[in-house]
Amino acid sequence: MKKNKRVYRIGLLLGLGVLIFLSIIFFYNESDLEYYPLEGEIFVAPHYHGADATIIQLTDHYYPNTYPNFQKDSRKNAAAYAEFLAFKHNIPLHVFEETDKWEAFENFLKTGRGGASVYYPSCFKEYEESRLNSIISDIESVYGRRPTTLAYGCGKTDYSENLPNYILGGRNSSAPFSAFNQEVNTWYGDNCGDKLDVDFSDTKEIINRPSGGRFYSEIQRYSVPIDSASKYVKAQVVKTVQARGFYTNFMHWQDYYPNKNGDTIEGVEVMPYLFKALQDGIGSARVAKIDYNEAIEYLYAKEAIDSISLSKNTEGKFRLNITFRKNRPIDYSVIKTPVTFILPKKLISKFEKKAVHFNSEYGLEVIQDKDNFYMNIPLDFSKENNLIDFQFINSEENIPFAFQKPILNKTDKNTVISNSDSKFVVFRRKKSAPEYDIEIVDRKFDYSKEYHLSTLDSEYDYFCGAINKQRESSLIAL
Repeated sequence: MKKNKRVYRIGLLLGLGVLIFLSIIFFYNESDLEYYPLEGEIFVAPHYHGADATIIQLTDHYYPNTYPNFQKDSRKNAAAYAEFLAFKHNIPLHVFEETDKWEAFENFLKTGRGGASVYYPSCFKEYEESRLNSIISDIESVYGRRPTTLAYGCGKTDYSENLPNYILGGRNSSAPFSAFNQEVNTWYGDNCGDKLDVDFSDTKEIINRPSGGRFYSEIQRYSVPIDSASKYVKAQVVKTVQARGFYTNFMHWQDYYPNKNGDTIEGVEVMPYLFKALQDGIGSARVAKIDYNEAIEYLYAKEAIDSISLSKNTEGKFRLNITFRKNRPIDYSVIKTPVTFILPKKLISKFEKKAVHFNSEYGLEVIQDKDNFYMNIPLDFSKENNLIDFQFINSEENIPFAFQKPILNKTDKNTVISNSDSKFVVFRRKKSAPEYDIEIVDRKFDYSKEYHLSTLDSEYDYFCGAINKQRESSLIAL
């Protein structure tokens, strides 16, 4: 009897051991086979949000209306006027700056129509990495993120090869001019833009890159008529859009210099023609609403993606497997701009019939048009690949459509209603004042669909600008 019990126990233990072993195999295989591949392609968007092109107006230095040197001339409100025009024409702005000293500058950045990065003062200072890092820290404190690009003061670029690898891009003082029949370089990665004869496989060309144009200099320095300078900008922007490229136009908002005849060309007088030319060149095309840091980061990020695959498990969860190929001599860890992945609706409709709403632990932003979903995904370049899980859940929550400007309406003289959650800024101008004599009287940084201004002075005309979460903007007269 004892012998039989011993055999029974041994058999039981062996059986349990086999069961445990089989369980381990089962769960290992379950995990290994949890996701199965799906046929169909996911694409990396050439531009952020799936845009047709990236177009930005650039400047050096932000001077508020309290800046003492500009109190007696038209430069006093140049920064406010540039922002007013950017809201009106829906154009992204970017300021290269060396200090955080102005509260108005921080408020400008918090509103979202423009970004900021480093202006290195090489006009008067030798390059020092410690000074660069100090400026980076100052700008980060008001910009809310670490800047990754710079402008070379006075066009002195002799230190460009000494910059640390966390500087990803740089703007020098060069640009093509219509006066010399020059074409713009709009390269933005493979099959995007026209690189002319520049070899952008050399990262130095991105670290030390010309602007796409200098509108004010065309007029002031080379005596090009405003109409001709405007047509040149429009033509270059049209070519940029057609080639799916990257275009910037540089102009100091505070420009105020004599031309060859000794006549002072006031920047604020020519500025509206620049913004209208940009808008006319864009036409109905979709433009990425990002700043210069984000544009350069997006370029590096999209070209570092080696492959993408889509899979799904039995619980209805989807997975993107994104692998990297990081060939540039840069610090990829400083890239914070999400990459836009294009997910065709016809692909997803094969697998999902529920109402569409994305749910992801990554907090990814999703927008749509009639054909595609656009998933903006922040990537971790410290790894060889990223696994991004998401799923569709049955929800009535709507995914916003891409590139929709806020539609603004007045309910009464003081109240503006937006059809989408927006930030607001209020401008005013004395009724008898020049068009450029614009000042900012209020900002609302929290997203809302309604803005109410408590008092209006009858001596002024008022305007309200709104910018939504996709950074599309509109302007309405009150």
